[in-house]
Amino acid sequence: MAATLTVKFLAQANGRGILTALGVLDGHTFDDLDHAFDEVVTKGTSRIALDLTGLDYISSAGVGVLINAQAR
Repeated sequence: MAATLTVKFLAQANGRGILTALGVLDGHTFDDLDHAFDEVVTKGTSRIALDLTGLDYISSAGVGVLINAQAR
């Protein structure tokens, strides 16, 4: 069975929002989260809170996405 990742975004006022990741964040799914970051930043979100409580697993590839997102 392939790993799956669901990413949801809840926009809030003043350029803020909450990005929620559910499932598995690994070498097969990290692009989904990376694209979600790109999308919300492109739409003008300047402050993003992450909710990772729904992750069952996170690999070093997943951590890399978080590090790169923080550097943007």
